[in-house]
Amino acid sequence: AMTGADEANARADFPGGFPGDKRNAFTREGRSKEEQELIEYVRGATRLHRELEPLKRGTLINLYASGQQYAYARKDGFESVVMVMNNDSKPATIDFGIEPTGLSEATDLRDQFAPQRTVKVAEHRLKVTLPARTAAVFANR
Repeated sequence: AMTGADEANARADFPGGFPGDKRNAFTREGRSKEEQELIEYVRGATRLHRELEPLKRGTLINLYASGQQYAYARKDGFESVVMVMNNDSKPATIDFGIEPTGLSEATDLRDQFAPQRTVKVAEHRLKVTLPARTAAVFANR
């Protein structure tokens, strides 16, 4: 979320808490809309890490990798969680096998960041369509 034309500008000091700062992004009122969205996203990711056991202790299973997309699972003895990322500047549909996850046929998985996005295991595969620059965390809950 840090932007700039080059490395030095992309790593500027965080605004706020320092003498002479024009705004304080440590407070909600001092943040831009994009900064607030990022904070909420990180809070959500932190919550999922606390709530979903495979994210804490699960084994990593690589499921799919291409130039702009990646899918992997974390599996513990009882549960699997599937993460899918689209880093492309356009939407993408990713179709990949999930047999190593142990997820049963016809299992419904819900994106924990966008609950309206669901996928169903079919023929031991998942087919996921994601908008540009989006990540999804699919769990059976």
